[in-house]
Amino acid sequence: MLIHVRFFLPLKDILNDLRLDWMGLESFSFLWALSQISRMQIPHTYLWSSVFIPRPMDWGEHIDVAGYAMNNDPSYSPPQALAKFLDEGETPIYVGFGSSKLPHADELTTTIFEGINKASVRAVFCKGWSSLGSASQDLKNIYVVDDVPHEWLFSRVSAVVYHGGAGSTSMALKHGRPAVVVSIYGDSAFWGSRIASAKVGIAPIAYKDLTADRLADAIKEVLRPKYKIAAKELAKKVEGDFDGVENSVQSILRTLSQYNRYRCTVLRDLPAVWNHKISGLRLSTVAAHILVEEGKIKMKDLELLYPVKWPDFTSPGDPITGVISSLMHVISHLSGDAQRIGAAFMKNRTQEIELSQEKVAMTAQSSNFVVQEALLTLILHIVRGMSQISYPYSPIYL
Repeated sequence: MLIHVRFFLPLKDILNDLRLDWMGLESFSFLWALSQISRMQIPHTYLWSSVFIPRPMDWGEHIDVAGYAMNNDPSYSPPQALAKFLDEGETPIYVGFGSSKLPHADELTTTIFEGINKASVRAVFCKGWSSLGSASQDLKNIYVVDDVPHEWLFSRVSAVVYHGGAGSTSMALKHGRPAVVVSIYGDSAFWGSRIASAKVGIAPIAYKDLTADRLADAIKEVLRPKYKIAAKELAKKVEGDFDGVENSVQSILRTLSQYNRYRCTVLRDLPAVWNHKISGLRLSTVAAHILVEEGKIKMKDLELLYPVKWPDFTSPGDPITGVISSLMHVISHLSGDAQRIGAAFMKNRTQEIELSQEKVAMTAQSSNFVVQEALLTLILHIVRGMSQISYPYSPIYL
């Protein structure tokens, strides 16, 4: 659960915009929605190889693993200088950090270049979104490029050093290239650990721990024959797991087929929205309107048809998370209340010297009022938090 929250949190605004603007759905809180997706068994599909990451035995039928979805035949014409660099001398390695936004780009570039030189290898270095290598000087053993399709390039290098992204991992597996993962954030450490478990690379290196010596040692290690052999063998095993597009389409169609019984009885191309209580007909809005207008059925005999019931994705989905949410809300507000109370007492303390006994009493009474207000606020937050707990029997309908 914590891993899901950490991974999806940066995407929250993007996905909620997609739900609101494109799908006509309400926004939802990832803190609650992620647990509810599992609890309610909402169908979903993962795009990875079941060979590389075996499907857990306790997963339900609502979870599919479809394999990788990617462009298998990129139309790419490399610059003449890059083509010449690849054809000359020893096969280079690939170094790049993709879409990761990294601070201190010049310092990181220096570290990487020193590591490449200490490993005595040639390298194609991709600047990525952080514009690494932008201020670098020309080097005979390093070719700096803005962007190159991994599908095209990875078949032409001997190993890959990268940020541990899911897409780059799939390309390294497909082309049988040993890998070094420099874990930065999100799921990169996970993919790096899977690379190491499959023995096609070493354990991931944390970005904060990256040095020129560690990078050089890692490159030398993964270029050993045992990693190359293991990567080639794994590439053969996952070869059949690159039909992710077709498999995903079939997975979606299987899910949609479960709802065919909720099609309009009259107009089969439209979804049923109404149920006719007398005849049992399931009707779309168009069919119901026509039949009511023609006097064939009465509006009072229609009831809304709810084929799927999803609990509220905005509130906690169970008592435990509801209580935790309430406590976190209370603690957050109490910290502010405590500062107010402390400030009031400190102010009263400094004024005691100058104020008369009558004014001191009035100030103490004012402080007591602040304490009472804070306690009342605490009670109100607890009650409010508990009232936001959502249960399956108070659903919203999609």
